[in-house]
Amino acid sequence: DNEEAKDLTQGFFQEVVLGRKLIERADPARGRFRTLVLTALDRYLANIHRTQTAQRRIPRDKLIPLDGCDVPDAPCSLTSEDSFNYAWVSELLDRMLEEVQAECRSRGLTTHWNLFHDRVLRPLVEDAEPPPLGEVCARYGVEEAAKASNMIFAVKKRFRAALQRRVRQSVASDAEIGVELAELAHFLTRH
Repeated sequence: DNEEAKDLTQGFFQEVVLGRKLIERADPARGRFRTLVLTALDRYLANIHRTQTAQRRIPRDKLIPLDGCDVPDAPCSLTSEDSFNYAWVSELLDRMLEEVQAECRSRGLTTHWNLFHDRVLRPLVEDAEPPPLGEVCARYGVEEAAKASNMIFAVKKRFRAALQRRVRQSVASDAEIGVELAELAHFLTRH
């Protein structure tokens, strides 16, 4: 809208043109001034969009890095790299969960998914203790805890395979999959 456009224009001139001395850094030998301004504007708007998207995706109470915070509720800002990684990991995990859920439902494994969701996924998201297995079994009509454990394991296995497939698409070789998964696990344990 008009007001947002005015704010973005003012922010661009304040931060980029004046703050980063865009005009002083312009070099006719490197290209046209108009191209420089348009490129700078495009990058500025992309950064604003990324920041706004990350802010919507990052739960305020879930991502307070423990190192460097004296008070547990003290707000700590994430580095730009951690913000990017969090957005990437969140999107990756969201897609994997949607994919595995759809696969389970299409294969008639809805109970498997529900057991996994209630016993594994929901406690992780809500940072809570998992409900007793017997309670979850009763909720979904599974008579044996061992059978329920196997059903949950089957969904975990599908999730792991889907994650490896997706990560494989973002690396140059199969050898890098393990490294990427280790970095993913390391990031998740830090946040």
